[in-house]
Amino acid sequence: MADINAYIPDDVNTSLDQDPIAFENKASYIWGIYMKIRTLHYQSNEYKIRYKMIASTWFLAAFIAYDLLLSDPNIGMIIDKFFGVFILGFVAAFAITLTSVLDIGVTLKRSEVYRRLCLQLEDSYDFLTKTFHNMDLLLPRSKKNFLEALFYAILVFVLLFISNIALHIFLVKEGIPLVYLYSSLMFVVNCGVSVLLLWYSKKVR
Repeated sequence: MADINAYIPDDVNTSLDQDPIAFENKASYIWGIYMKIRTLHYQSNEYKIRYKMIASTWFLAAFIAYDLLLSDPNIGMIIDKFFGVFILGFVAAFAITLTSVLDIGVTLKRSEVYRRLCLQLEDSYDFLTKTFHNMDLLLPRSKKNFLEALFYAILVFVLLFISNIALHIFLVKEGIPLVYLYSSLMFVVNCGVSVLLLWYSKKVR
């Protein structure tokens, strides 16, 4: 990443010893840049919260649909209930995975850029508050990114695990051969997606 100080005009690069008034103007200029980047960082965090709310909504909606599907006898005349649970879980897991890609792959990267720019300014100018340095002390970035992915991985794992059980019951009821092979493959997919999300969180550090 380029040094943000390279984008500060030369006419504001004046020390306190050279001209106190110029230094005050420089401090105001730097403070304005710093606050603008902080605002952009906080806006990115707001988007991240919204993505997690969307993922949580998909998760809860899947369980509400499970309840309706398993409790309504009329639905069983249209589609097998356990096969319906399998489809619902798979669709919800896919939607949450897509949401995680937008969150971790796009918004988190943007948030990290703003965070690093603020850290550069805090390192370069003592009069700036050390907000981002203090945040890194409270919760290291690597740990924060891991928790970001863990949130999505848990939701996806639970949904795919339920889908795996439902598919297994459906195949047993239908007497379809290789039932354990199908169930095992679903479990592998379940674990694979969850591990992929965790790996991707480390990739975007």
